[in-house]
Amino acid sequence: MVSQAFNIFIAMIKETKGIPFEIKIPNEETQKVIKEARKGKNLTEIKDLDEFKKQTSKFVVLPIEEYEKLKEAELEKIIREAEKDYKVGRFIKEPAEEHLKKLKI
Repeated sequence: MVSQAFNIFIAMIKETKGIPFEIKIPNEETQKVIKEARKGKNLTEIKDLDEFKKQTSKFVVLPIEEYEKLKEAELEKIIREAEKDYKVGRFIKEPAEEHLKKLKI
C-alpha cells in the first residue's frame, strides 16, 4: 500500500528531480573503492543496464551522465508503480500523524 508519506516522497522527487534528502559521507569500504577507481584500479567496463545489473555484488564507477540516466530511469519506474497503485486504489488516505503512529515513529 502506498502511504501518505510515500506520496509526499514521490512529490518531492518530482519537484527536486532527484532524491529529496542529503546523501551522507561514504563508509570506509566505499571510500577505499572510490580511491582505487580514481587510480584506475579494479575497474570493469559496463556496456549496458543488463550488464550493470549483473554487477550487483560489486561497486560500479561510471560517468556522472550515465549515473544520472540510471537514477532518472529508476525514479521514473518508482513513480509509475506509485501511479499504478493509486489508480487501482492501493493506498491509504489518512493524516500523517495517524500514519506515523502506526509506524511507531
